Amino acid sequence: MDREVIDEIRKKVDIVELISRYVSLKPSGDSYKGVCPFHEDNDPSLTVDPTKKLWHCFGCGAGGDVFNFLMDIENLSFPDAVHELAAETGVKIPDSQRSSGGPDLAEIMNEARTYYHENLLREGVGRLAREYLENRGYGEKVIKEFGLGYSLPNWTSLTNKFKKDYPIDRLQKVGLVNQSDSGRYYDRFRNRLMIPIKSVRGKVIAFGGRILDEGEDGPKYLNSPNTPLFKKGDSFFGLAEARREMSRADRAILVEGYTDVIAPHSRGIKNVIASMGTALTEVQADVLSRFVSEVVIAYDRDQAGERASLKGLRLLRNAGLAVKIAEIPEESDPADLIEQGGAEAFREAVDDAVPFHEFYVDVLVDRYDLSTVSGRERALSESTGFISNIESPPLRHELIDRLKDLLKVSESEITNRVRYPHKEGNRSGLRVERSQEDLTLDEWVIYFLIEGVIDYEELEEEGVLDGIDQQLRNLVDKIKEGQDEGLDLEDVVNRMGEKERKKLSQISLIDVEFEKRSAEKAAGDLMKRFKRKRISRLKKQLRKCLSDDEDEERIQELQKKIAEAQKELQKFR
Repeated sequence: MDREVIDEIRKKVDIVELISRYVSLKPSGDSYKGVCPFHEDNDPSLTVDPTKKLWHCFGCGAGGDVFNFLMDIENLSFPDAVHELAAETGVKIPDSQRSSGGPDLAEIMNEARTYYHENLLREGVGRLAREYLENRGYGEKVIKEFGLGYSLPNWTSLTNKFKKDYPIDRLQKVGLVNQSDSGRYYDRFRNRLMIPIKSVRGKVIAFGGRILDEGEDGPKYLNSPNTPLFKKGDSFFGLAEARREMSRADRAILVEGYTDVIAPHSRGIKNVIASMGTALTEVQADVLSRFVSEVVIAYDRDQAGERASLKGLRLLRNAGLAVKIAEIPEESDPADLIEQGGAEAFREAVDDAVPFHEFYVDVLVDRYDLSTVSGRERALSESTGFISNIESPPLRHELIDRLKDLLKVSESEITNRVRYPHKEGNRSGLRVERSQEDLTLDEWVIYFLIEGVIDYEELEEEGVLDGIDQQLRNLVDKIKEGQDEGLDLEDVVNRMGEKERKKLSQISLIDVEFEKRSAEKAAGDLMKRFKRKRISRLKKQLRKCLSDDEDEERIQELQKKIAEAQKELQKFR
């Protein structure tokens, strides 16, 4: 891959905008901070520097540039990350450097979105779908914002059109076509309103299709199957459209279905996303925790009391999110509420949402006859199992306090049944504890060199460079070369390999502020430590010489060096 092409892409990508697609970033001085998406992060430990175009997590150690982030978050190879960002920035990649592995799956899905969208807009062809949208109050603006489309009723419309340009096995791989028992291929979606499902980056990864002829066989909503691009339990509908408003409001409104997202968006309520009818997963809870601190659940009234929903609410709480539940009228859903009562009715339901623990108590009251001993016994059995999976001690205590009066039992009779969670580790494996000031002595040299507090000549003159780690010495030399050529840090970084960029991001993005005088003092302290380190090393060599009965000349040479180093150390006192 041409280095000049890579450098041009890196310069054009706004690293803050890219990472903001996955994480809510807040300004912090000249940099930005957010919750790291690569480990269980309770406090924002991810730092992004727009000037240096680097990011680093001081919790798990991940870091690097825009390519590293995209590779890690999307599980892409380096060439794939380069091609993705080249397409976004308009940088041309020579044909000789393009992938020869066949058409990109995301490219096929984008072409399918265009195909379905054009069907919807064609006179006479998409009439049925357009009438459905018009009847629900969704006009051209909504159609364009969500890229809505229409799949033709013919069994092979898309198959015949797309197989001219794409291998049939790849069309099947992304869930656009199915294969019959006889081996024939046919369209998965037929005569349906097509709703693109996008990744957080806005790439089409799947489709949901709503039936338009209620007399036809088949489910009301048909979704893409799990594919290399799409896993239902990892995704949300509407996240690409909602993520900015979610971060601004610090709140996500979680609904169940596609129109429950489209309806509020069309009325100006933009922080709404859908779990697409499935119980929430741990992955989805982690995704939400990157963007907001509060989630309001606005499921259908009968849906909210189901066990799967309660499990999802618990997952959100365990991910550190505040959770509230909006009361939607019975036999209604958010889309109905908005279409019948307007946006204000939905906003009022969201604003009046009750906290998680109050909702759970209400569920028990509705589900069991608590006036009877047997009803209270069943409620006690269910609630203690539920509480056992809640990680927050204050929330557990709040629920226990409410339940003891409701079920007419003592607090100990509840707590004795609760199995308190014990975490062996965390979802992302071994947790790396590292404070932001936990740089090695050698790493501090590079930090002060980058910041201009110490210059290369001083390090060389004082003998500091003779004793530092070789990998870090290579970094020092590359920084020096760049400084000699008048390059800024971004250009220096562009010359480095992936491991070097990650190491430099970890060092340069450390969250520490020095005034000029205190920075100079800290640098002086650093030089003193190096002098002591050098003296210690020389004394060790001297002891070895004495024990090995080496020649007197070598012993005197070492003694002289120790004396000189000790004298030099006095300058820093």
